[in-house]
Amino acid sequence: MWDNDELARRGYGYNPSNNSFAAGNMYYDFDDNEGWRQSYVQRGDNWVYSNTTLDGNKRSTEYATSRGVEGTSEREWNNDVMTGSGTFEGENFSGTTRSHIDEDGASLSVDGSRGGNLDVSKEAGESGREISGSTAGGTGFSGETQRSGDGGFRTGLESDAGGSAIIKRDDGNRSFAGQSAEGDLYAGHNGNVYKKTDDGWSQYGDGGWSTAERTERDYGSGRASSQSRNQDYSSQLNRQYDARQSGQRNYNSFQTQRSFGQGSRQRSGGRRRR
Repeated sequence: MWDNDELARRGYGYNPSNNSFAAGNMYYDFDDNEGWRQSYVQRGDNWVYSNTTLDGNKRSTEYATSRGVEGTSEREWNNDVMTGSGTFEGENFSGTTRSHIDEDGASLSVDGSRGGNLDVSKEAGESGREISGSTAGGTGFSGETQRSGDGGFRTGLESDAGGSAIIKRDDGNRSFAGQSAEGDLYAGHNGNVYKKTDDGWSQYGDGGWSTAERTERDYGSGRASSQSRNQDYSSQLNRQYDARQSGQRNYNSFQTQRSFGQGSRQRSGGRRRR
């Protein structure tokens, strides 16, 4: 909705190809150069909510995720230079962030409460990102992230102790494979971590390793029957429907629990009366 010097907008959508739901609201006053925006994105059971206040050349954001992480960020622009800072906190960890963008490139630094740190930098005109840092135990690492041919990202890392890892992110999924300095093999996908031992694969959880569970479709050695395929497709449609419903419910809940804006000039997509 457009009203001379004001803009208000809201919308939502669902993508069945990757089972994701997104919704958002925004308002901006061009005379006063201030406003706010909300966004909610969910894929499967994972979601991210953010609420941003716009005030001249400053941006203040609060966010929360389905994994229990909450945080804030502050960004300010001066003469085409952006500087930012932020905090984040989870169940057993917390940290701070610093960011900087200018004509030469961009950088991000993260310091964790357990002692680890991460630095990411990108030069202007380059597609790759340089990575360096150290673990909570003090082991240093470095590497580089490049965009892969399928539109995702591929990161290669090496540690000072002799370990190495490859991390791949695409279409909302994240997987990795690595080898420790002692020669142990590790693999993971979307937050699950596995280790290869002489007895097979073990999965990490609840502070320790246990035998990884293996599940297979009960289709037999031949091609799946038509009934099996139909049941599988029906289950997929049910999951997509549940994701849409869950995304809409969670988004509506955030709208109820949180204010759309801050200050005395809050609006919820309406128009200023003249």
